[in-house]
Amino acid sequence: MASSPSFRLRLPITPACGIAGGAALSLSGFRLTGATAVTIGGQSAAFSVDSATQITATAPALTGTQSVVVTTPAGSTSGLATISYEPCSPLPKPTLTTVSTEPV
Repeated sequence: MASSPSFRLRLPITPACGIAGGAALSLSGFRLTGATAVTIGGQSAAFSVDSATQITATAPALTGTQSVVVTTPAGSTSGLATISYEPCSPLPKPTLTTVSTEPV
């Protein structure tokens, strides 16, 4: 049984949806210093290690939902982190059902 890497990505990756190729993604986690690769949907992404807890990556031009994998000297994340190139689902609009003339 493979051991877990000694680092983790925290979710959600921001932004998590509505991404276009070239967009900056903020990946946060633990022990990210020394990262050697970031792949999104199996494609290499340009990235910079901002700190031990943050990486900024550039999204390649893809479609659909794609896994994000970070590789460090300690190993690679599992690919459970995902981003979506599809538009974000809008929040439902509030509906006004009654109007009261009473003071609130």
